[in-house]
Amino acid sequence: RDRSGGGKALAFSFQREGPRFVISNGRMTLQGSIGPGPVFHSMRLDDLELGRYVNVAHQLVGRPEWPRTTQVTEATAAKSGARLTVDLANRLPSASPGARYRPFEIVQRIHLLPETDWFLIELVSYRNLSSQPIELGGIYFQIFSALGGDPLGDQPASADQVPRLWGRRPGDAWIDHSARAFVGVTAPRAATLKARFWLNEHGGQHPDAHWPVGQILAPGETLRPDQPVYWIVIAGQGAAGTTSEQLEKLLRDAADRFRYRHTRTR
Repeated sequence: RDRSGGGKALAFSFQREGPRFVISNGRMTLQGSIGPGPVFHSMRLDDLELGRYVNVAHQLVGRPEWPRTTQVTEATAAKSGARLTVDLANRLPSASPGARYRPFEIVQRIHLLPETDWFLIELVSYRNLSSQPIELGGIYFQIFSALGGDPLGDQPASADQVPRLWGRRPGDAWIDHSARAFVGVTAPRAATLKARFWLNEHGGQHPDAHWPVGQILAPGETLRPDQPVYWIVIAGQGAAGTTSEQLEKLLRDAADRFRYRHTRTR
């Protein structure tokens, strides 16, 4: 916990125990590990389990490929006033024999304010780790839900929207009507981001929140966005957000009232 200006103790924290790390703002708790695995293997709002978070790259290497990062290599925290930021580096360090996809690294910055039901994911960079060029189609920020600890019953909140209200701005969510819980992403209307959560015919989740890129990167080249690229991740339980219409409005309002001043670490 941190105390700013001698006043009330701020509720955010970053804890390391061996390879494991826990990030918290007093309500949102994000857990991960240095080494193999997703970016966050658990995300919670208060006592509500939300799911896990991973990154995927859309690479065009003769045919489309969607490789996922397989390990977290670094987690570094910094506090500034009433904000906690954690820089996370995760990568796909090598390709399997015969695979078309190319190794890469993603660095992102997690922003938290105390006692909120949301946090922010900002893309810092994407680096081509291979000895060959990569045509990068986009970068995906995927939340696989397990609301209440189980993905069964979790549905894309936008599925029954006709006309598609979610097309007005980037955003979508998973919702569990029986648990009266949701977790979703949103961004300002002007953001160059796209989101669509959907289930395949086998019930598999596709939380496709992504930043389209369309750029060829040379071996070893690092891509840094010219403008801020970020998603607001928000969750809730109870009466608010228990219908698709309520949730669409909640995410829209969150994006509209959020004001983020981009500061790039040089």
